[in-house]
Parts: sequence; structure tokens; C-alpha cells
Amino acid sequence: MIQQKDNQEVYQDCAEETGAILVVEILEHQSDVSNDDASRFFFEDLADSNGCSKPEDRVLHSSSDDTCNLIPNVLKSMQQLSVMESIHCFVSVGSQRVAQGRDTDIADRPIHNESKWIDIEMCALRMKHVETDLLLTLSTPNGNNAAEGVSKGREQHSNAFRSILSSFNVTDWSLFD
Repeated sequence: MIQQKDNQEVYQDCAEETGAILVVEILEHQSDVSNDDASRFFFEDLADSNGCSKPEDRVLHSSSDDTCNLIPNVLKSMQQLSVMESIHCFVSVGSQRVAQGRDTDIADRPIHNESKWIDIEMCALRMKHVETDLLLTLSTPNGNNAAEGVSKGREQHSNAFRSILSSFNVTDWSLFD
């Protein structure tokens, strides 16, 4: 069982055995991070959390600014709240080399794990009116190198991630009060 923070929900794709993991994080708004730097900031923060200490272990293939059209359900509810000017959405696609498995054995001795490349698809929904940054991150094993993700066209979002974004909605805004 993986321990999760109170502000995280994790879903793993076990039905199709792709190894894909979707993480939804509700974070305090990072007021010191500009919207221009948001995609890179959250990608790099995830890389640090994944233990990607070397620059060559993290590759940001592409990022797009203010792509709120990818989250139509959230847009509808934001329009009803009349807070459209305080929301910004940024998406990115990248690859990171991460160690697979546990860091220690049952005797709490360090274990050296094989590192593998994973594709990262991320959407940062910045909601200043509720002082929240909401992250949707889809991680999928990609193979042996970051270039393989690019050669498969991974500089664009997958259909699965586009479907996740288009169906995502906030049904109860009091969650942020």
C-alpha cells in the first residue's frame, strides 16, 4: 500500500495493465511562481520528488500556456461563479527517469533499483480565487529512454489524458473554503 498525502488522490490503471498512474493533487497556490513559469516549475518539482537529481534524468518535451479549453466542465462551473479571470491552465508533456520499487528492504537497508523512463503528462490548474493550484498528472512507463517518448509522438498529450481533462469537473466548490 502506498501512503498518500491528505491532498492527493492516486488511481492506477490495473484493467489494461499499462502501468499508468493518475495523480490528482490539491496544493496551496504558489504565489511566488509566475504563470509563465508554472509548467516548468511543477514538472521540475515532480522530478525532484521522483528522485531525478541529474538534469539528464528529466526532459520537458513541450508545454502550453493558458489552455483552459482542455477542461470545459471546469470552465462552465467557473463561469457560473463569475471568476474566470482568476483561473489559468497550463499543460506539459515530458519524461523522467525514476527508480522503480521500494527504497529499502524489510530490514530497512537501502536497495538499488533499476531506473526506467516514464512519460509525464501534466495539467496545472491555477485558481487564485481559492488560493489553490490543482495538478492532474498522468505517468506512463515509456521504455528505455526519453527520446523514445518523443519518437512515439509524446510531445502531444495522449487521448487518455485529453479524455481525463475533458471530463474533469469540480462539483463542489466548498471543498476550497
